[in-house]
Amino acid sequence: IDVLVSAMKAFPNDAAVQMGGCGTFQNLVWGNDENRIRILQAGAIPEIIAAMGKHVNSAELQEWACGSLYLLSIGEPDVKEAILANKGLSAIAKAVEDNREDGGIREKGRNAMARLLFP
Repeated sequence: IDVLVSAMKAFPNDAAVQMGGCGTFQNLVWGNDENRIRILQAGAIPEIIAAMGKHVNSAELQEWACGSLYLLSIGEPDVKEAILANKGLSAIAKAVEDNREDGGIREKGRNAMARLLFP
């Protein structure tokens, strides 16, 4: 997890690196509460959100990022707070708005927004 965060920090302009990080975080957090905390502690949340802002034209990255933020926000108040504090809700809303025709982004983005807005 730390290596992924370091790679995302070192290569912010490389969409493939950013997408790989977002996708891997989504996979690592799926059904794994320990990884949810590790990802938070490693500082991945600001990197995921920064990648969304930097690579707005990459629909695949936006989908992976929305999925990561959705799964990260499940069941852990500290993670939800970190996402909100880093303007994750705005990044997700922009991804959904900019990619209205993309069902994957719409689904993951709306799920993430619902998790962040409602207990």
